[in-house]
Amino acid sequence: MNKVRLIELSCEGEALILCATSRLAQDLQRQHANLKHDQGLKRWPTLRTLTVDQWLRQLEDDWMLSLPLDALPLSRKVLTDTEVAWVFEDIIRRSLPHVALFDVAALAHDAAIAHRLSVIWSMPAFSAPGSEEQRQFLGWQRAFNALCEANHWLDPASHQSLLVQSLNRFPEYLPRHLLFAGFDRYTPIERTIWQAVEGHGLRVSELELGVTPPLPEVRSYPDINSECLAAAQWAATYLEAHPQARLGWVVPDLNRLRLRIEDTLHQVLAPSAMRTIHHENPRTYNISLGRPLSTYPLIRAAIDLLRVAFNPSPDIPFERLSDLMVSAFWSHAQTEGDARAMIDARMREGRGDAMSWSHALQTVNHWADRLHASVPNALKHLGHLVEPSQTWGSHRLLPSQWTPIFESVLKHGGWLAEYELSSHEYQTRQAFADMFEQLADLDEVMGRTEVHQALKRLNQLCAQRVFQPQTTGQPALQVLGTLEASGLSFDALWIMGMNDSVWPPPAQPSPFLPISWQRQQQTPNASSEVQSAFADSVMTRLLSAAPQVICSWSRMDNDSELRPSPVLKPWLPGQSCTTPERHDWVAQAARHRPMNLDVPRPDDRAPPVAEGEHVPGGSGLLRAQAICPAWAYFRYRLGAKKLNTPREGLDSATRGTLVHDALCHFWRAVPSLAALKACSMDALTRHIQISVDQALDRYSSQPDHLPLSASEQLLEFDRLCKLLKRWVAVEHGRVLPFRVIETEKSVQVTLEGLDMRLQIDRIDELEDGRWIIMDYKTGRSVDFKNWASTRITEPQLPLYAVMSCVDPTQLAGVIFGKVRLRGKEAGFAGLTAEADLLPSVDPFNSNKLRKLYPEVHFPDWSSVLHHWQTQLHRVAREVRDGVASVNFENESDLQYCDVLPLLRLTERQLQQEQWMRGERV
Repeated sequence: MNKVRLIELSCEGEALILCATSRLAQDLQRQHANLKHDQGLKRWPTLRTLTVDQWLRQLEDDWMLSLPLDALPLSRKVLTDTEVAWVFEDIIRRSLPHVALFDVAALAHDAAIAHRLSVIWSMPAFSAPGSEEQRQFLGWQRAFNALCEANHWLDPASHQSLLVQSLNRFPEYLPRHLLFAGFDRYTPIERTIWQAVEGHGLRVSELELGVTPPLPEVRSYPDINSECLAAAQWAATYLEAHPQARLGWVVPDLNRLRLRIEDTLHQVLAPSAMRTIHHENPRTYNISLGRPLSTYPLIRAAIDLLRVAFNPSPDIPFERLSDLMVSAFWSHAQTEGDARAMIDARMREGRGDAMSWSHALQTVNHWADRLHASVPNALKHLGHLVEPSQTWGSHRLLPSQWTPIFESVLKHGGWLAEYELSSHEYQTRQAFADMFEQLADLDEVMGRTEVHQALKRLNQLCAQRVFQPQTTGQPALQVLGTLEASGLSFDALWIMGMNDSVWPPPAQPSPFLPISWQRQQQTPNASSEVQSAFADSVMTRLLSAAPQVICSWSRMDNDSELRPSPVLKPWLPGQSCTTPERHDWVAQAARHRPMNLDVPRPDDRAPPVAEGEHVPGGSGLLRAQAICPAWAYFRYRLGAKKLNTPREGLDSATRGTLVHDALCHFWRAVPSLAALKACSMDALTRHIQISVDQALDRYSSQPDHLPLSASEQLLEFDRLCKLLKRWVAVEHGRVLPFRVIETEKSVQVTLEGLDMRLQIDRIDELEDGRWIIMDYKTGRSVDFKNWASTRITEPQLPLYAVMSCVDPTQLAGVIFGKVRLRGKEAGFAGLTAEADLLPSVDPFNSNKLRKLYPEVHFPDWSSVLHHWQTQLHRVAREVRDGVASVNFENESDLQYCDVLPLLRLTERQLQQEQWMRGERV
């Protein structure tokens, strides 16, 4: 086989190089220009480098311009790949009896691939299908061919085959010298081109690329994270020594590892890029593989906006409304973004049910007024989104007619109304505009369709379009897949992820075509032998791509042991098993950081509470401070908290509030044990039902609450009546007389300068005038064992006790009322000053409690109250003085911490482990 090097190429204007990839075509032009420049030339013929598809399209254009119509080889509409897949999808939907059980889009995609294979590789007709899948595919393919014949269509594979077959008819359009570059295997299309050119006595060659293959260095690493980090460190070190070098990083499984590699390169080569303001700055690296256009936030926002506008339901799902309110790409996000975020946060505290458009507008309006948040543009754009579904919901239009409607809805519905696009985002929006054009081109194959089908097709087009914004200049490091690296050359190359499960790629023959035929023709993915030969060819090419080549593989994937790729076998005996040196990465990243890492910055102290500063939280603040001071600082002083995740129906907090309200109404009607025992069963039932009705009426009267439906009202009424009936039975079993003197009592107190408002569920007065303070619990398990410790992590009732009673002798007990349906779970829990005040409640000095706390001794009840007062004041002083360290006894105590990410526990644990190993942090 005749091989030619680029430097040996003469008469460039008469030569054509067919390249395996467009990336190689561009790179060869760059290399050719550098050669001519080094030779001292100022002008030279442009090197013609094209992919096979580009050249065939160029030939067709030349024929159409130069030849008479009756001489043209083609006169049919050529379908796009998208149109082929849609036609197959439509055929499959009509042919399968239970189409809802199948992923029809995936079936259509696989059928289109099988059809392309059968055309390009000239598969003969087979009359006896070997499987049900093949039988179904034959029917689909016959229907597809019939549609193409009836409508004068051509699929891309047939179109390409006809173009290639026409080469012999027009030899004057063939190049005088044809070269192939970067092909690891040739398809029948490429072989036919070769034969056609050679058959007319013209010259055909292969372009020799790369250098003499060196012996690669093989390395192994503990896991894929270590492997990525090592490769990134290698690139940083190499570029620091050779700033003008061209490096390659080839990853067979790039699609799966792309995000991990991107994060690693951000940290090692461009830590400043993690900040939004520097996100689009030029970088020293480029990752070739793009992402589906539908995954870009800008496009995702547009698709979601259209789904909201054309939602067939008269209601808007809460999550859609919430997404709009916090979207940077909708309405006037710059001027109204903060107000919209506050409204969204308050709406999240309610129910997550779908709501009517009128109620959605009322809800946004209500919270805008309550929060003094002005969002006129958001309300205007929400109003525009009500109309499209009502106007167009029942229409059937052509895709080209839906396209301007979609664009109009996006414009008037607020998409990018105030958003300033960056360079990358502008390119993304242009790619989205191309998708509208592609949708409009589907008129002939889709016909008239409903809006949800047109919108679904638009989303599929965006999902199928792999897009990446163009990078500026020529980045020194190129991260590539194995096919994208075809024919490219580098100063040094790293090939990672060379495990046997990934490389050679596993065989995946088409289930729609005869397996024996695929193996005989050696079609791509046909068998392990085909894949092995392909992997060897790719490896040979990659080894000649640079004078220095490193191959690496990972030894573990979580708990699974991995093995090296068999293509590495010749070089495995000399492999070096290494692990990345983490401190090298830290030093490299530090050079790019704008801060001085040598200056110690203590993070365990916050500013003391200033005079007049209000710190909210009440007992919740003291609880968080006792468990972990940093939790209290972030949550209550800085106001950080996790956004609620609303759900349909009432959440547990709201249901608990309803129980509290119903019990409050009940004890106002039945204020004592004597009154309770004097009631008949019918009277008690009436009191319970009236109390529940009052609680539900109060809930429904709140303007920010979504009204309960009739079925919800009935279910909640039944649940509350059962709960109250069970709890009244528990109260009926008390012996000592009592009367309820306070329910839902609000108390304003000051503790170490911190103003707090306490809400006491209930206070009972015994016959001797002493009080029992009670707090209802309907969900989380109660815990009073920590009341004897130095850091009281459940301070609610102790705080009520020491702050609500002037005289300690006035208090007889602090009690949790466990209001639950199950008999064993309902009852009282807590501490009392003496025995037998409440059923199943032990006094503070009982033998049971002494066994639990042998080291703690309280001589009398007043000493218990004194202990609570001392420890609560101590924790409150910590808040006042700004103690904010990440310090806790048990990590399980943080399970309800809603600012857990801010504590950075994993990072602190890693730093501690490094410090214990003597490493620099």
